[in-house]
Amino acid sequence: MKGKKLTRARKITYVCHWVLMGLILAISVVGSIINKDASVKSIYVFNAVQAFLFLIVSFTPTILKKLQFEIPDVVYIVFVLFMSAHFFLGEICGFFAKISWWDSLLHTFSGFVLTFISFSLISLLNHKNENFKLNIWFTVLFAFSLTIAIGVLWEIIEFLADLLFGSNMQRAYQSIADGGARGEPLIGQAALMDTMKDLILDSIGSLCACALCVVLHKVKNISIEDMNVIKRFNSVKKEQLKQPQEEKENIVNNKNEIEVKTNISQEINEGNSLGVQDKEEISEPALTKNKTQNKSKSKKSKITK
Repeated sequence: MKGKKLTRARKITYVCHWVLMGLILAISVVGSIINKDASVKSIYVFNAVQAFLFLIVSFTPTILKKLQFEIPDVVYIVFVLFMSAHFFLGEICGFFAKISWWDSLLHTFSGFVLTFISFSLISLLNHKNENFKLNIWFTVLFAFSLTIAIGVLWEIIEFLADLLFGSNMQRAYQSIADGGARGEPLIGQAALMDTMKDLILDSIGSLCACALCVVLHKVKNISIEDMNVIKRFNSVKKEQLKQPQEEKENIVNNKNEIEVKTNISQEINEGNSLGVQDKEEISEPALTKNKTQNKSKSKKSKITK
């Protein structure tokens, strides 16, 4: 029942996301055509590009599922909500400019989630060597490094977006909430503050996820594979079929044991019956011999008389 509710929530979330991104894409395209002001037009173009990219990226879980990867419904929902929180609330509704901690929250959360995805990635890459057990410290180091690398890649994307579309994703300019236009450019360390803060928050979120994974592994004895949020369909199918298969094997083993016991008891019974027959066969000649000896003795006694 719970799984069906999650599946339904996933479908509703995706439909809402597609409708929302489609509307933003259409409005941004129309706005870029109607407006003649270059600065405003560039903002509409930038929003249209983002909406189009988010529409494509939203199909990533579906593509992974077709490639025999199993993704829980919760991951689908979190993925879509995070994209909506970044683009729709952050860019379109102006949360990045109006709410000072909105960008910090998303970066910390993204560092936390990306670390768990990195855990899944290293296990998926190692799926052919099932007998090889991954070391928890190596896995944590890999997940942390990959998360920081993705954070750096995102900062590069923000830099290129600001350069090409005149946006203010890196907050190198003073933010103006209304109209989306840039304010005065920041100077020196103030211009780098947002970029470095984002990378530091990515690191904090990743470190929290790494610490949680180590605690779950060392204290709760949870394996690295069980912490994966993305699994291969074959491994999931094996886990689902593992318990019924074990039950079938136990039933077969019990049947074999019963058959062996019955065969042994039959052999014992047959052995006992054969032993009784042998005794009877041995006793009959002995009785006849005793009878003949008694007859001969009686004859001798008569002759002597």
